[in-house]
Amino acid sequence: MRNTQHTKCRADTAPWLAGILVAAVACVASPGRLRAQDSPETLEARERNASGEAFFEGENYESALVEFERVYELLDGSTSRYIVLFNIGQCHERLFRYDRAIEYYERYLVDGGPGAEDRATVDATIRALESLLGTVDVTANVPSGELWIDNRDVGLFDAEHHEFHVPSGGHTIEIRAEGFVPAQVEVHVLARARTSAALTLGELSDYQGLEPWLFWTSAGVGAAALIVGTVFGAIAFTQNSDANALCMNPECRPASSAAWEYNTLALVASIRSNVLVADVLYGVGGLFAVAALTLAFLTDWDGPTERGPSGEETSSVVLLFIPTAGPAGAGITLWGSF
Repeated sequence: MRNTQHTKCRADTAPWLAGILVAAVACVASPGRLRAQDSPETLEARERNASGEAFFEGENYESALVEFERVYELLDGSTSRYIVLFNIGQCHERLFRYDRAIEYYERYLVDGGPGAEDRATVDATIRALESLLGTVDVTANVPSGELWIDNRDVGLFDAEHHEFHVPSGGHTIEIRAEGFVPAQVEVHVLARARTSAALTLGELSDYQGLEPWLFWTSAGVGAAALIVGTVFGAIAFTQNSDANALCMNPECRPASSAAWEYNTLALVASIRSNVLVADVLYGVGGLFAVAALTLAFLTDWDGPTERGPSGEETSSVVLLFIPTAGPAGAGITLWGSF
């Protein structure tokens, strides 16, 4: 690419393919200095620059661009670092990214200052590339955002930054703004012509999560089911103790053996029924507990408990599960208000 020696160069000729002053970057005073004294960054920069030149010669400009960008990073702090900007610009020019090429050529002239070689030629190249660009005038329904052209972030979009220069051809224009869904539009741009691109971004919903009452309802149902299941389990345990006492104590047997057997069988049936109800309630309680745990991660805890269509608070939903027990058996009463 750029040569440290004086090199005649023109925009329509082959790129400058020479060393990148890696030796100068390493502050080498003379060619005879031992390379073992070079820093690891300098050694890597030398190797990657050689790879970049080889890729460029083989017209693999994407790979060359990656190598030269890495070289530029490695030469941070070097006075000769600006030379790599020209090499990067050459890659963009060969990839028909004329706007990017102009950007790097201009940076090369600014960072190089009076020491930048062939300023007149580089200026002429910039003017020639500018004639190949068109202008896209972007408008949107958002005051500001990030503008992306062909999946590349080109900077801020707002009232002052809405005109962008791109090479002629088809392009994808995209705006990304906080609180809005990104919008894209395809445009075809002619060189030295202006094209308009209007984008409409859809506003994201202010919905942050589920209403908290869903969590509390699920947690309440689960807790109630577990409590009632425990009650039925305790009843079954007490009945089982009574049944064991009847079976083991002969004095508890009534005069009528048939009546005793009937009562015992009825008690056993009641125990089994209560155990079954307890097991079912434990299962229901476990399911609602898992549901409540899941809802805890999906609930909008910062918002109001209830929101109506207009955002105002509405009446609360209250569900109560009340266990009941009596001579005829036990059960659950559901009470609610809306």
